[in-house]
Amino acid sequence: MLELTDKKGLSDALIGLASKIKEQIELALTNKSIKPENETFLHNTVTEFNYTEKGINYKGSSHYITKKTWYMTVSHIVKEVEKYKEYLLIVKNFNVQESDLNLFINKLVSYQLNNDDLNTELIDKFVKLFIGSLLDEPLRCGADINLEGLFVIPKKIEFKIGDNLIILRQTKISDLEKDISMHDFLMYDKATWTPSAILHLEFLGTEPREIQNKVEQAIVILRLFKVGSVKYMSYTMFSDSITPFGSGTVSHINKWYSSEKYSLYEKDAQNLKNFWGDMINFMPKSFYDDINSDTDYLTISYKRYCDALIEIGTIEKRIATTIMSFESLFLKKEEQQENTFRLKIRVSKLLGKYGFEPIKIKRIIRDAYSIRNFYVHGGMLSYEDKSELEHKYGNLNELLKIILDYLRISILIMIFIRKNKPEFIDSIDNSLIDIEKDSQIENLLKNIKNLIPIN
Repeated sequence: MLELTDKKGLSDALIGLASKIKEQIELALTNKSIKPENETFLHNTVTEFNYTEKGINYKGSSHYITKKTWYMTVSHIVKEVEKYKEYLLIVKNFNVQESDLNLFINKLVSYQLNNDDLNTELIDKFVKLFIGSLLDEPLRCGADINLEGLFVIPKKIEFKIGDNLIILRQTKISDLEKDISMHDFLMYDKATWTPSAILHLEFLGTEPREIQNKVEQAIVILRLFKVGSVKYMSYTMFSDSITPFGSGTVSHINKWYSSEKYSLYEKDAQNLKNFWGDMINFMPKSFYDDINSDTDYLTISYKRYCDALIEIGTIEKRIATTIMSFESLFLKKEEQQENTFRLKIRVSKLLGKYGFEPIKIKRIIRDAYSIRNFYVHGGMLSYEDKSELEHKYGNLNELLKIILDYLRISILIMIFIRKNKPEFIDSIDNSLIDIEKDSQIENLLKNIKNLIPIN
């Protein structure tokens, strides 16, 4: 890392090197001693496009085109600059790594060749960003994320939380018409997915892992705001850093179909902003960072909630997984008997404080638990049992959606109350027979009620 006293001298030296590079490129362009290469791209054209809360419908075609690029020329110029005395003096006098300095040069050369307006103001900006990168100063960074599982009905929802900028917007034609370089052709199958929405995250950071964590954190928030199988198809990281920081595209290895989708409306915008801010402060790190955090009952419950949302399997399996998630929240490890009774009583008591009908909740949990028991013990619902449940709920997927929403709210309650699990379960049980205990738990839940989106 550089000493702070070196900044002025390094800045002057970098400006001098940048000015010389600019002059040499302008001379080479005038003399026509450098010229662009021809590169082949796959060009996508969209002819019809319709975005609705039920999905995206579009028609289009693809064909190959040739574009002028400077890829090889940039590499050649960087090699030539390594011979400049100004370059060698910077490496020697300021202990700057050649690999880092070459990235700075690459940025300058690429910008001038592709934009033709590398003025003094821009050189100063690039120099400041480069020095800031060397000093590990927080710089603007983030990701553009292709989402599946939700639709944004207003054209976009935008808000700031501290230094975090969040923009959720509709997919546009321009998102589908990006040219695919032959260098990236192996990723083309992923590029052709049609995202249901685009999420832009921007914040101040110092390392790539922060970008990845922010993306995973955003997915958690969106899965818990409403019941939805929200996931990223891919995301492209960016930063103002000129040294290696955050760049490139990350694609999801699993091409799940999002079975549970939801829409965001204008009326949701303020609630989502409030919820996002609250979740940043309260969310357990283990929800989005498996590497640097410990796992507890709440994290296990959330992971099972995600499994029920996104895994490919029978509806019985997904309902069983949902019930297992409830068990992580509401059953103590020593409780081996009467699990159905304990679970439906505790869940109905808790959610009854938020306006849900306790009797209805007990019935729904009982029905879901019966499906769980059939699945866990290797059985299948009989035709008569399945017909009875479908008569009640329309279909089993409707039952799944109901219990997933109960589970979502229960997880959020546990996040925000920050209570020891056995202690909180005892509080629920005691509230069934003690008016004072019931009042205490009601006040506890009332304090966090405005934090939980109930749809």
